[in-house]
Amino acid sequence: MFTPFTTWNQFITFMENIDKIHDEECWPWKGEVDDDGYGVYQRGKRLPEKVHELSWELFGGTIPTELVISQTCGNKLCANPKHLQAIINKEEENDYMEKPV
Repeated sequence: MFTPFTTWNQFITFMENIDKIHDEECWPWKGEVDDDGYGVYQRGKRLPEKVHELSWELFGGTIPTELVISQTCGNKLCANPKHLQAIINKEEENDYMEKPV
């Protein structure tokens, strides 16, 4: 099984900061938040990473390079994998649309 965490303690700490109320509801992040309002988690010495992306990797697998993970509920602190979807990165889509044929 793929996991974005290298130690059991990283996984436990990550899950302890998620307020998993019900499978269908948002799972709000209770830990650190970045300047844009997204939950972030730092694995060891790495730079902080967005919680919804780590949740996608934990429950859904790797993130394709051309896609970004979006929260369908609109809640920037939500880590519920049922509320996440992989979508085309708007910046890359705009770059593609602007290139001459």
